[in-house]
Amino acid sequence: MRPGLLALPPLLASHLTPGVVVLVLLALAAGYVLLALARPTRRCPRCNGQRVMVTRWRARYRPCRRCSATGRAPRRLAPVIHRTYWLVKHERNHR
Repeated sequence: MRPGLLALPPLLASHLTPGVVVLVLLALAAGYVLLALARPTRRCPRCNGQRVMVTRWRARYRPCRRCSATGRAPRRLAPVIHRTYWLVKHERNHR
């Protein structure tokens, strides 16, 4: 049987403890939160940042509906992260 893509060599798998895995996942989550705070939008995946779409019928151009012809789309969870950040910041300023 052929090992899958996610199979780790025995030497690497022996050093992975649950604590290390949790720390790595927390570091990745913290990195994503920082990325979402610094750059909350990404290039629109539908129009690839070009702001227009080529229709199949008669090869016409029209504005991209997903990004409203801005070329940018929000990252996943970025609105939630920003709302939480500003809610906490607003609460701190009122105390």
